Amino acid sequence: MTPPACLTAIDWIVARRGDDVRCALNLAGHDGWCCSTPAGFCVATEIPIDDPTDIPTRWLHGITLAVAGSADLQDDQLCIANAKLWWVHHFSASACTAVVEAHLNRQLLACDLLARQAEQARPANADHASIRP
Repeated sequence: MTPPACLTAIDWIVARRGDDVRCALNLAGHDGWCCSTPAGFCVATEIPIDDPTDIPTRWLHGITLAVAGSADLQDDQLCIANAKLWWVHHFSASACTAVVEAHLNRQLLACDLLARQAEQARPANADHASIRP
C-alpha cells in the first residue's frame, strides 16, 4: 500500500515498508502503520508500553470506554495487535494535510500520556482486576 499524499507531505512521517494491505510508518520516532478504507484511511500509532498484556485490565477497560464515549474521538479506537497497544484513527479521504498533521500530533501526545499512566497503574505485586484506572 502507498500512503496517502497528505501523509507523505508531512516531513516527520516516513513510510518504511508496505504490503498490499498496510504500510509501516515512522512517525517522529514512533512506530505506526496506515491502511486504506472505503471512505479514507486509518493511521495507527503505538502506545509505547513494555508489555500490554501485563497492564491492569480495569485500566485498559477504563481507557477504552473513555475513548468510545467521547464524541471528539468517534473516529478513534484502541486495539492490541502483535503484543502492542495501538491507537487507531480513521481519516476521511478528503482530509487535508494540516488536519492530519494536527490530529497525529495530538494522537502521539495522547499515546505518550497513556503509556505513563499505564506504567503508574501497573502494580508491583497485586491482582490486576482490583486496580482502577
